[in-house]
Amino acid sequence: MTERVLVLCATSKTGRNVSRALLEAGFEVYGTTRSTKPLPFGTAIKADYTNSDDLDQAFKECKPQFVFGNPTLCEELGETIIDTIVRAKVEHLVWCSIGWARNAPEKVTHFHALEKVATMVKNSGIASYSIIEPAAYFENIDDPGILSSWDELNF
Repeated sequence: MTERVLVLCATSKTGRNVSRALLEAGFEVYGTTRSTKPLPFGTAIKADYTNSDDLDQAFKECKPQFVFGNPTLCEELGETIIDTIVRAKVEHLVWCSIGWARNAPEKVTHFHALEKVATMVKNSGIASYSIIEPAAYFENIDDPGILSSWDELNF
């Protein structure tokens, strides 16, 4: 039996790359998206992250054994999504946060939000989880939108 993975925010840069890698590794991949357009890697499942009933339906539709959550999801949505994962009794959650988020300057609020969501995962009662914390994505180094925020990180 092929193992089934649900990738949250599958249309984000991280979500697309994780979905592709999982497919290449032989997993059955489903990915949440806000639209009904097909995904380049995996089967699309439309989901509104602000609506717990909608999320419950997405999980029932694909019955994932594993879930990959990535930094596109903010603190406000974290609790709803984590509660859904708990209800779905997923075997294992891989949550992607960001390295050194807890040490970022206060004005880099997105990093602190990611740290809060990682803490929610730790306190959620999810039986099995991993939290990965990449330091940065090399391909973002020359992205003008990302470069403008590097100064805030005191590099």
